[in-house]
Amino acid sequence: MIEKCKLELIGADISTLDQIEDFGGKFYHNGTEIDLMEILKNYGFNTFRLKIWNNPGPPLSYPEGYNNENHVIKMAERIKKMNMKFLLDFHYSDFWADPQKQYKPNDWLDLRFDQLKEKVYEYTKDVITALDKKNLLPDIVQIGNEIDNGLLWDDGKIDGTVKQWDRFCQLIKSGITAVHDSVSKKNKIKVMIHRGDSCNNKSSRDFFDNLLFKNVDFDIIGFSFYPKWSTGFNDLQNNLNDMALRYKKDIIIAETAFGWTEENKDIYLIKADDAKHINIPFSVEGQKDFLRRLVNIVKKIPDGRGKGIFYWEPGFIQVDGVGWKYGEGNEWCNMLLFDFKGNALDSLEVFSEF
Repeated sequence: MIEKCKLELIGADISTLDQIEDFGGKFYHNGTEIDLMEILKNYGFNTFRLKIWNNPGPPLSYPEGYNNENHVIKMAERIKKMNMKFLLDFHYSDFWADPQKQYKPNDWLDLRFDQLKEKVYEYTKDVITALDKKNLLPDIVQIGNEIDNGLLWDDGKIDGTVKQWDRFCQLIKSGITAVHDSVSKKNKIKVMIHRGDSCNNKSSRDFFDNLLFKNVDFDIIGFSFYPKWSTGFNDLQNNLNDMALRYKKDIIIAETAFGWTEENKDIYLIKADDAKHINIPFSVEGQKDFLRRLVNIVKKIPDGRGKGIFYWEPGFIQVDGVGWKYGEGNEWCNMLLFDFKGNALDSLEVFSEF
């Protein structure tokens, strides 16, 4: 059973949507072609998340450089026209950033540390100001993506030393200050710090203790929760509960997804075998079960601190010319809320419960 209270944020990361559409991808509900965003909104989603890369392009990204500032503005216009909330995810990289890689943008490679701090400030402020001028301000901003091990390596890489923790926190503060300096107090944007590991309480405590010791000012703790990189629901619940009580911050599952099929299983990034410890099969019904259990955990976070969940790229369907990297295939299409041809799955129905 789902707890009766409603989640404040029911979100989806749709960063790849305009690219999929440009390459011919379409989405359907009961056989009728409908905009992906409309389908999600009709099932109860109220927030969309977009990532931003500094200067994406060949050889890794597409020639047009998707996920850059221009594309974020284009997608933010669509989000605002639908009266949806908007979460902006700064990677501070030209390509994917996660716990295994946090590479500087190419244009920043030769900067001294003091110059790098200033560049983080300038870049963040420029993007937020550009959005503000078009009345497209995000409701929440992430300073970095899954920054368990730091960001902007090697300057901001966490290696356990006091020096590197200090440098990491200085870079984070530069981004946060830029967000606050970009808008008036009446347009306050909430700031989220996002970790990938949502189940390890010791590392989570070490991370956020250090941030607060260095007076890093933020509003929301975000975590990712995927079967492949988790130790299960019990560890998740214990960690989220402790985070809420220890830090008095709101908490969001900023990324999650679960498999709807085992078909063609060898090509996928996350396979059913990766979810054995969760003991839920990869199927449409399995998706529903997974999401219900996850939402119950978020709703039970103490003091009402559990604010929402974001499904990661529910519409990243198979389209020729689109993949995780230029010229590469799609490893994510078993984790969607749509089938291989873009038809909405029945698992979407569960979001209306949240």
